[in-house]
Amino acid sequence: MPVTKKSVDDRQQADMARALLPRPPSLHWALVLLFTLLSCGIFGWVWYFIQASWVKKIDRGSNATVYLVCALVGMLLIVPLGIVNAVANNGQPRLGTSIAVLLLELAMVVFLYSAFFSMAASLRDKMPKHGVRMHIGGITLFFFTALYLQGQLSWLAHWKDTGQKAPLPPKGVFWGLFVALWGLILVGLIFVAALIGISLPGFKKTQDNSQSTMQPAALPQDVLPATSPSVADAAAVTGMATSSDAPTQAADAAAVNQYPGNDSVELAQQRAQAEIEQQREALQLERDRLDEQRRQMEEREQQHAEAARQREVEQQPTADEQYENRRSECSTGFLGSACRNRIRMEVCEGHWSSNPPPGYQNCRR
Repeated sequence: MPVTKKSVDDRQQADMARALLPRPPSLHWALVLLFTLLSCGIFGWVWYFIQASWVKKIDRGSNATVYLVCALVGMLLIVPLGIVNAVANNGQPRLGTSIAVLLLELAMVVFLYSAFFSMAASLRDKMPKHGVRMHIGGITLFFFTALYLQGQLSWLAHWKDTGQKAPLPPKGVFWGLFVALWGLILVGLIFVAALIGISLPGFKKTQDNSQSTMQPAALPQDVLPATSPSVADAAAVTGMATSSDAPTQAADAAAVNQYPGNDSVELAQQRAQAEIEQQREALQLERDRLDEQRRQMEEREQQHAEAARQREVEQQPTADEQYENRRSECSTGFLGSACRNRIRMEVCEGHWSSNPPPGYQNCRR
């Protein structure tokens, strides 16, 4: 009889402790995930504070709310710093600002994890006083954070309402979804790799066929165009240079043979030398003439090319016209300043000047 009375008393004390427990937030973790995705993360932040405020009711010493506030402040600082870093310095990020953004992101993540692990520690320490022990895995909490914690709180709400501990809190379902997600990603990568492996040979074959089609066929010898004046002149100069470089002794011997009779060998050599000098002078004049023709031809080609470039530049729209045509792509006001600055950098590339010509006023340094 005393044993039975003690059991009844223990049960009554357990029911009383369970009744004194504030009811945890019981929204299903899948709905938390869905609402967080639909609200672009805003609902998630709100739910973090709901979880932390309930933990504060059972553990006055919990610092989870403080950690969440620090993480939220860090996130609110990251957004304007990121915008300033993208807009300032003509769209080129500054090293100091980038490091500051990175440190703030790291601090935000640390504070978030500190909040989740602080709430888990409070549940492990305080719930035995209410008649239930919480088994919260650290690895699962690290990977699934608020969703895993919400699964524990939903199970705790079911236990408070019914006093039943079955079924156990969700844990394997998270790892099952984790494996399934990475399995789908792996299958997708394998499928893409297989698709590329199948289509690559056909693409190469098509490319080779297009190159062979675009390559011009060899023309017959009798259809080839005549040699251009510049090439002919160069050939003439080369031939003349080769002739002028012949040994002087051979020229002298030929000159001696041209002047037989009573003339002496010395006179014949002098006449041959004079004739060679005349040929050299004529060759030099011919070289000068060909060089002048080549120079004039190059100048005419440069003038034609410059005129063609000038016509092409005149036909293209100016930087101011391009900027006015494209600025409608950006939002109005401050939110579109980064976009407008990027367009200005693109249309003014190669046209920056401290005194720009008409049509390029947006390109003033």
